[in-house]
Amino acid sequence: MDDITRLEAELAGLTGSARAQTLIQLGQAQWLGYWRTGIGSQVGLPYLNQTILRLDEALGYLEPGDSLRVHTISMLGVSRCVRHSGHKGPVSDREAGIPLLEEALAAPPGNLSQPTTGLARATLGEAYLRRSMEILQSPDALLAAMTRGAPAGVVADMELAIKTLRQVTAEATAPQMAQIAGKMLRMAETMHTILTAFGSPQLSTQIDVMMRSMAEMQQMVREIETDGFGLGSYITNMSFTDTEWTQHADHMDYPGVMFQEPEVVGDAAPEPERRKAEPEERTEQPEQPERSAQPERPERPERSAQPERTRFGADVDTMRADLRTLIASGNDGRDVFAAAADLLRATEPPSWIDEFVASAAGVVHTAEPPSGTDHFLLAVALHLRSRRDGDDDGWGEDVGGTTGGDAQAAAASLLTAAETVASEDLDVVPTLVRLAELSPDGTLKALGTRLGRLTTLLQSVGAEAVNLPEPADSLRWNAVEGRFEPAGEPCEARTLVVVDGGSLPEPKVSEDEATVSYVASLSQLRTLSQRKVRPIAEEPVFVANPRGDRMPAAVETMLLRRSFYPHSVGLGGLIEAADGAGTAKEVRARLEASVLHLACGVTEAGALELADSAELDLTEVEAKRGGVVILPPEHFQPLADILLTAGFTGVIGWRRPVSEDFAAVAYFLLHTELADVGRAPAAAVRAVRKQLREPDLDALPPLLASRFEARADADGEQWSALVYRGR
Repeated sequence: MDDITRLEAELAGLTGSARAQTLIQLGQAQWLGYWRTGIGSQVGLPYLNQTILRLDEALGYLEPGDSLRVHTISMLGVSRCVRHSGHKGPVSDREAGIPLLEEALAAPPGNLSQPTTGLARATLGEAYLRRSMEILQSPDALLAAMTRGAPAGVVADMELAIKTLRQVTAEATAPQMAQIAGKMLRMAETMHTILTAFGSPQLSTQIDVMMRSMAEMQQMVREIETDGFGLGSYITNMSFTDTEWTQHADHMDYPGVMFQEPEVVGDAAPEPERRKAEPEERTEQPEQPERSAQPERPERPERSAQPERTRFGADVDTMRADLRTLIASGNDGRDVFAAAADLLRATEPPSWIDEFVASAAGVVHTAEPPSGTDHFLLAVALHLRSRRDGDDDGWGEDVGGTTGGDAQAAAASLLTAAETVASEDLDVVPTLVRLAELSPDGTLKALGTRLGRLTTLLQSVGAEAVNLPEPADSLRWNAVEGRFEPAGEPCEARTLVVVDGGSLPEPKVSEDEATVSYVASLSQLRTLSQRKVRPIAEEPVFVANPRGDRMPAAVETMLLRRSFYPHSVGLGGLIEAADGAGTAKEVRARLEASVLHLACGVTEAGALELADSAELDLTEVEAKRGGVVILPPEHFQPLADILLTAGFTGVIGWRRPVSEDFAAVAYFLLHTELADVGRAPAAAVRAVRKQLREPDLDALPPLLASRFEARADADGEQWSALVYRGR
């Protein structure tokens, strides 16, 4: 077992501040893996990312004055600056690394070893230099500086670079360090001469001098880049594997398990004697017993070749992939929002919550800019940690952009994510809502102000409210009043969408109070909102009794066609005016119907049982202009959602089986509302449900009235089974 694997296994069993010691050791081991693969190489970048990730979390557990803090921030500061300069990482890396290095170098003498101090100071000098030279990357800024003078901040950074690098060259004990720092110092001094000349009245007479200075500086840049990036070649020989500072920490001051005996992190770390060897020995790499398992570093090209060095950005995609694998229990294909919803439902946070926080925070701090999903996952991680630890500690401002502990930081990160995430995928709204519901007071209300797209969607389909699915199924969003309300309370909205995930639950409110339509998801509703609603009587089609085993359905179809649709198309074993036998080919050709009334058999898988013992699998059809489908009282799901996916705008059917006599009466009343009264499908279903509870038998054809009257006592609450699914 290598050191990284061993330390990760040890870390998995630790929580809270007890993780700090192991995190620091793991950061050291990751750093060793980084320089083994080659400073600046893309292969080694994941090691560097993990170094930063682990040390970032460790720093969150260390208070000012902690005996481990100075060394941790020096290591973290160098790592961040290296990622910026060596991998063209985000500017935020450099800007985060500079204050860390400044703090480390301001510590009392003796806190850092001389080699570590030299490396930290040289890295800081390079960071100052890079920041001050950014003015050269903008033609507009450069022109403005030449005419009006260089900005004071740019000159100040250059002066800091000169001061810092002079100290490095004066104190360096390694010739290689002194050489590299000396080159950067000459570059800084040359650039300082140029900057101080900007804006001068004599500038026009000094153009030749400035051009020579610029040429000299460009040559210095090429030399440094050929050597590696900045301090790359020196860092290769100057690792952070000197753990003396962790071995002798004050056990009473630190609440974690300390080293019991001196050791170095990494199975091939340089020996202390190697670091104190003569300069010519220091250029040699330490012996690597398992070197064959590591990628070989290419030989450095001759200086005269001056190759163009490839730059790589911070590997945020890899960090995101690792984070998603973590929360999805190793299933890379699992939706992260579904995984997050499961975590929110759980009674206890996962054992790896600290790793979750560290990984999520690492992504947010590394991405430029972080996505809404990045912020959301950080919010979930912080919320879960607040449940474990209480809300009296946490990363506060460092990760969430606010103070007040993990719960407040989680709420802030959630609100940052909400609008962007909801605009990308409306189906994540329930998970956002659930997290807000679990968050501090005011978060849920604030989230409501960021759900403009949901409100717009409801308005586009004529709905005033929506009952959300799990994990937020206890809430309803009232788009008219712009607020959340308990889903189980009477609905004051006139039109309600129930998002049920395909399960068709019994309604939590009476349909007397609202016109209700069901959908499987908000994304399904969005798709349906883009479909054109056609007049019901435009192109009606009936498919009844195609196998000759449903003669009562043939009679009912005759009655419906005569009463409401005299010019309709009839397929199957009909009593009169049949336009076909009801074969699969004939039915497939009529799927563009404005209303498709099916009075044939339906399989559990959602296929139609048609003439010639054939079945039509509706998962394989497309209805680009499909209207409303009316189903027989059997197997409503999954057929309803299959039809909506095929292209229809809505489906009317039964959430549970009812008697044929009861269904026959319901169908007559339904077509009365659709064709004669002209109601929309959802409103027609609501009207029929009310009529089925106390029907006007005189308004029914005698045949249907007698059938209904005979079944009234037996049918009981069957009226509530009639539902509408669609827009």
